[in-house]
Order: sequence, then C-alpha cells, then structure tokens
Amino acid sequence: MDWDHFDRLYPNRPGFVDKLTNIFMLGHAADAERLRTVAAAADYAGIAALAHELKSLGGNLCSPAVEKLALRTQRSARENRPAACLHATELAAKVDMLIAALRKGRPAP
Repeated sequence: MDWDHFDRLYPNRPGFVDKLTNIFMLGHAADAERLRTVAAAADYAGIAALAHELKSLGGNLCSPAVEKLALRTQRSARENRPAACLHATELAAKVDMLIAALRKGRPAP
C-alpha cells in the first residue's frame, strides 16, 4: 500500500482516502477466503470474476502487488489453466496483507 501515492491522487479531498479504505475493508474483507474457496474447487469462472474485481481495487488502492497478481490470476483463470488456482491462493494472501495494512493505517510521519 503506497499511502503517499494515494494521497497525491486525491490532494484536495481530505478524508476521502480514509473513506475509500474503509469501504474496501467493509466490502471486501471476505474476498481472500472466497478466493481460497474457488481455488480449492478449481472454479475458473469464480477465480476470474474475483480476480477482475481485485485488479481494479488494487489499482484504486495503490497496491501494485495486488493489481499485478490479480491480472495474472484473471488471465490464467480465463484460459482454464491449473496455475490459476495457485495464483488465486497467492492473491488471497496479498489481499490479507492489504487488509492488514489498511487496518493498521498510515505509518507515523
């Protein structure tokens, strides 16, 4: 999570960054577990759908690691490649890390 970049994207909107991160945490707290579930079932359509959503969220939340892995996961799932299940599991771990970083909040100056 690149907090400084996030703030530069919305310089004249105090509180917006915090509001956006709270929305993400409330709406996507279960996404990592959902990814693990669809990966365990080799549900390529489910993996692709979740990865697509997380790709956008990774970009919006200035988390290039989530965004890039979500794109790779989405592509492999759309091609019905078994690697999609591994990628989805890795993405779930990244989402867990992102949520933990958001809960922790901004680092001290």
